[in-house]
Amino acid sequence: MFKIGDYVTRKKYGNDIIFKVVKIENEKADTQVTFIKPGEIDKARTLVGKTMESAKDDLWIYDPYFTDKSEIAKSLDWLKIISNCKANNKNIVFFTRDINKCLDIGGLQNEIQSDSYLQDIIRINGKLGIAFYQTNSPIHDRFILVRNESSFYGLIIGTSFNSLDRNYYCLNKITGNSAKNILTELEDWLNAGNIINSLEV
Repeated sequence: MFKIGDYVTRKKYGNDIIFKVVKIENEKADTQVTFIKPGEIDKARTLVGKTMESAKDDLWIYDPYFTDKSEIAKSLDWLKIISNCKANNKNIVFFTRDINKCLDIGGLQNEIQSDSYLQDIIRINGKLGIAFYQTNSPIHDRFILVRNESSFYGLIIGTSFNSLDRNYYCLNKITGNSAKNILTELEDWLNAGNIINSLEV
């Protein structure tokens, strides 16, 4: 009898089909993929934070549900982290499907203005240093993409920033041409008339 998790081979001998459970030993872990379970926010925050903090030139975050009203406090906390990243250009791309459930650019601006910590950052630094782009349709996957001179890398995230603490998902590291191609394609998509509003704070 097979159980979940068994690796099974299938071979045909004449009219008979033989199934065999194969035991996999000493398989190396895939360091490019990190599996996150509910409650493992520290593990997720560490990997996401290190990726964002390493950005020097461009940091792009694509998350269609970044301005979900029910979780906006978490998104504002991420803005506090992002504002302290050293990247010269910090960008967040989001989508507002339903104005009753998600903030648009104006609503996000109001939330930033109402947050005393973010206002202190603006008062001290003159700005948050983050550009926001509201799009006319969602990008399904969530991305953190970094460009440092000719180096490209980032993460593909299986859930939104505001639900990193409660879902089962993967954080997938991408580098080199894979990261460069995704960033280029998404920038081209944005510049093809898919931005309906923007704001720099």
